[in-house]
Amino acid sequence: MWLIWVDDCLCIGPEKACKQAVTDMKSRFDCDDVGELAESVGCKVTHNKVARTTKLTQPVMIQSFLDEFDIADDMRKSPNTPGEPGTVLTPVQPVDYTPEKLQRYYRRGVGKLLHMMR
Repeated sequence: MWLIWVDDCLCIGPEKACKQAVTDMKSRFDCDDVGELAESVGCKVTHNKVARTTKLTQPVMIQSFLDEFDIADDMRKSPNTPGEPGTVLTPVQPVDYTPEKLQRYYRRGVGKLLHMMR
């Protein structure tokens, strides 16, 4: 299987078939074989050949998120729940509205999380 992203191609499949497909591709087009995939589209790629698995992580994006939104180490270890069980919520009053600046800050954080999720 060939996966293509802009000007990058990734061949996935049995090793022997991939080597043949890459050889065929190189014979038809001016391209380079850079070897086994280690990073793609901002994701770190880790292969476990024994378990035959591939893991995609985003350590740079996650660290950027943690730094930008000043998320402390202790918050990551023991997350807080949104509210205590049994709490009765009351309608917000106009004086309690969140300022536009904080709303933009919140939306930017949600946008980054959505990007990492995809």
